[in-house]
Amino acid sequence: MGSVTSIQENCEEQAQDPEAPPLTRALARAQQLYNIAILNFGVADLRSITRLLRCSLSGTYKVDRQTLVVLGGAVIYVAMPCDAIPDFIPVLGYLDDAYILRQAITTCLSEIRRFQQWEEEQQRNK
Repeated sequence: MGSVTSIQENCEEQAQDPEAPPLTRALARAQQLYNIAILNFGVADLRSITRLLRCSLSGTYKVDRQTLVVLGGAVIYVAMPCDAIPDFIPVLGYLDDAYILRQAITTCLSEIRRFQQWEEEQQRNK
């Protein structure tokens, strides 16, 4: 694993790359938020959300509609360039994104944990 500075630089590049998939850009922006210590959840939860959404959309993992809407909406909000507080404002620009992500994860934490357990079971069964 690289230094915090190199990880942050990589995330900043991915977040600004218009060619990157939207989920990758959203995850990179969420990582930026995490690196500036606004959020209090782990990067593993952010990555799990991305995988949960992909598995749900592909039909390999069933998730209730409310969870899908909350997590999908949070990812879309983070990926959108237009926010309640523009992102070009240092620190404050990410505050609304951090709040939305934090609320989404808090709301759906039990489903995220169930998904992580499901993934572990899938790995053991291979």
